[in-house]
Amino acid sequence: MARRDGLIGLLLVLVISAGCAETRGEYGLMKSDLPNDGFLGEFSQRLKPGDESQGQAAHFYNDPNLREVGRRYTKAMIDPVLFFRAESGIAEGMSQEDAQTLANYMHNTMYKALKEHFEIVDQPGPDTIRFKFAMSNAESRWVGLDVISTIVPQLRAVVELKGFATGKPSFVGSAVLQYKAVDAQTGKVLVAGIDPRVGGKALSKGFDKWADVINIVDFWGELSKYRLCKLKSLPNCQQPKA
Repeated sequence: MARRDGLIGLLLVLVISAGCAETRGEYGLMKSDLPNDGFLGEFSQRLKPGDESQGQAAHFYNDPNLREVGRRYTKAMIDPVLFFRAESGIAEGMSQEDAQTLANYMHNTMYKALKEHFEIVDQPGPDTIRFKFAMSNAESRWVGLDVISTIVPQLRAVVELKGFATGKPSFVGSAVLQYKAVDAQTGKVLVAGIDPRVGGKALSKGFDKWADVINIVDFWGELSKYRLCKLKSLPNCQQPKA
């Protein structure tokens, strides 16, 4: 009985010690390291490095008169999410069903985030901002190895050391999210950005191979609500924690 209780206690300690951020941004990457799939067009050259503590994307562009954007636009259109497969790696063999599921999930997440600040419409018109989103280089996690390396202290130490050195712990999933918002009538680009993120070592992810990508999308939805709250100068804007 004592041995069993001791084992249970050890497992509880390991589970508690395994808790950490479920996603983290890759803010040290150069523009040349990011996907070049044409989604951002010429604005990929105008992006500047962001600051995670300020709720910014890893690389972003904002119109110089962004505050006016917050006051002017009251309606929003949301284009279908584009999904770009990775040129190599796990996602190379991703099924079409998985790709469509992730794209749909991202569209629904962004719809929920944007409807808190805009009237959602399906036609261009005055005072309407058009949002375009894309997901690139989505990679699933190695579920078994991710769980084991999260629980076992020795493996976890090695994995976290690798994560510190490279920005990505072993066996976790990742995705690169891109956005562009334009005036629905003129096409003028108002904001644009690219945000590569990776999963964290957390047991709460369970055994879904796409859990890290789902967590990344969820976090991005909350971050979008925060950015819009700040843009519209609303009170009590709560920056989400990764």
